[in-house]
Amino acid sequence: MLKEIEKIEGIEWIRVMYSYPEEIDLELIETIKNSEKICKYFDIPIQHISNKILKLMNRRTTKEKILEVINNIRKNIPKAVIRTSLIVGFPNETDEDFNELVDFIKEYRLDRVGIFEYSQEEGTKAALFDNQISDEIKAFRKEKLMKIQSKISLEKI
Repeated sequence: MLKEIEKIEGIEWIRVMYSYPEEIDLELIETIKNSEKICKYFDIPIQHISNKILKLMNRRTTKEKILEVINNIRKNIPKAVIRTSLIVGFPNETDEDFNELVDFIKEYRLDRVGIFEYSQEEGTKAALFDNQISDEIKAFRKEKLMKIQSKISLEKI
């Protein structure tokens, strides 16, 4: 589809939004790499990096797949911008799960990261989970990640 959109006269640039990790393969990366119109920008809504939390969120991916995708993008398009969104304080998120997220942010140094606190939405399975995280802990975790990411983003400018 991207190759067909690229052929349309008058379209100067194409920005792909919300590409889930399980949908990003080497063919897509190569298509973006070889295009003069498609922005070298990947907006990947990861949400978390802990396999336990990803499973509780009903995500169709794993930490290993996410890391593989990021590594493939960086290997093939070294100057690509990678953005994501993360959720802290999902029910049952332990300190260990959160620290895994901290380590991921520090090691993978993504260009832009939106960090959101989990909010209990009526009618969702997660709203009924035991071990809801307190607002104080969610706020602390969000602030900690934001400080780390702000520093990384500034260094990348």
